Amino acid sequence: MTNTTQEIVCPQCGSKDVEELWTDDYLCNSCYSHFFLDSENAAIPNEKDYDSIDHNARNGCIGIGLILFILIIFFVGKLVKGG
Repeated sequence: MTNTTQEIVCPQCGSKDVEELWTDDYLCNSCYSHFFLDSENAAIPNEKDYDSIDHNARNGCIGIGLILFILIIFFVGKLVKGG
């Protein structure tokens, strides 16, 4: 009996940097595509991908929120000092 091991690659971008979430359920650490393996070990993209988010958009929102927070603190400090 031969045991063959295949390398898992992302069907979206071809990256080999994938993480197994559950049995036969994977997440690409490069493009954040979510896919699973069928019975023939073919990578099938998950159409309902709720785990994949646009990380650049999220990071941008965090950055804008931080800038707004700093500006509010600055102006509140000016008001308190009476300047």
